Amino acid sequence: MRWSEICLPSCVGPRSAFHLASQRLDALRGRGGRVLVSAHSPHQSQVHVQPLRPACLLPRQRQADLRAFAGRRLLGADGPGLGCTPLAYPTPPPSFSSSPPAYIQVIELSHAVTPFGWTASPRIWVAVFRVVVAELRHAGLRILVFVDDLLIALATRSEALRAKVIIEATFIASGLTRAPNKSQFEPTQTLKDHLGFQICSKGMGLLTVPERRCYHLRNLSRSLLCQSARSKRRVPSAELRQITGTTVSYMDAVPQARLRLRFLFDAQEEWALTSTLSRASLRDLQWWSTFIAAHPGNGKLIWQSAPNRAMYTDASGRMGFGSVLDVPNEAKRTHDSFWASDELEEIICVKELKAVKLGLLEHAQALQDHTIILYQDNMAVVGCIKNLTSTSPAIMAELREV
Repeated sequence: MRWSEICLPSCVGPRSAFHLASQRLDALRGRGGRVLVSAHSPHQSQVHVQPLRPACLLPRQRQADLRAFAGRRLLGADGPGLGCTPLAYPTPPPSFSSSPPAYIQVIELSHAVTPFGWTASPRIWVAVFRVVVAELRHAGLRILVFVDDLLIALATRSEALRAKVIIEATFIASGLTRAPNKSQFEPTQTLKDHLGFQICSKGMGLLTVPERRCYHLRNLSRSLLCQSARSKRRVPSAELRQITGTTVSYMDAVPQARLRLRFLFDAQEEWALTSTLSRASLRDLQWWSTFIAAHPGNGKLIWQSAPNRAMYTDASGRMGFGSVLDVPNEAKRTHDSFWASDELEEIICVKELKAVKLGLLEHAQALQDHTIILYQDNMAVVGCIKNLTSTSPAIMAELREV
């Protein structure tokens, strides 16, 4: 509910008062809500706007008494997708020494009725399905549930075959049926498409984006590249938002997703019809246009291996930088150097990130095919490396080289 009060000077006549109140109603209607008005005393010069109480919450006799109060007249204006709701009248305004003011009552009912069906359906389904899931877990099955999608993980194939019989019996007893075209009911180590991802439990486990979603993203990216070439790098903002929104959902399986989205988000205009792509955003869009299921950037390990190398890096604002590589059962390896004259004026975060980059390059041969743990005392750099993104163009340039 929103309510407000409009007080007009005494020189304003009844027609002007009602006209100014109508402007307030137009503003309320413009926000997509529903406006209902009750007007009376058209000979005064003060407008009072306040919410009304739905009549359905009051007894019928009370509604009749309120409707009969002062012979008021009800005017209605329905918004899109909203039904008509009867209104009761509030208590009369306070009296004044002179004639009572004009009194216009306004109510805005936003989202009083949702035109998209019964909104409580997911809640009802979860309440019902919770009983089925509890029965399956009571039988010793390890289950992950997301609304109406189930993932059952077991250690061996024999356990999976036994679970299949239990699941079928439980579904029959509960009256539920599974969708045959949207499920993978045979025991397997690779789920081809579960909640938009392909899940493989072999070895370290792998989470990837299936070809179905890669194909959709390639089409969107190539279409935007063609429009950029025809329109001097200007593209529709709505289509650019569609690409960024789609690729955000790939982050769980694409470690470089944030790195390849930063410049696209920077070029995205929120209120303009078109957006101008920068050279960096075009480079990232080209990267997404070649994204396939076998792309090197598509895939993230489910179980990370334990680190067996440790590297320490640090940088000085005016002198130089250094790194130390700690390898088990071997002597420590060090590397250090001084900043060039053109690097002295860079911010300390960029220098710390450069120390990490140069340390990795120096010890690349010893780090190949190994998992390392990096020790860095600058928390901004630690956050940038973990998230692979930053609002600073200089840091982004260094991240791409790391």
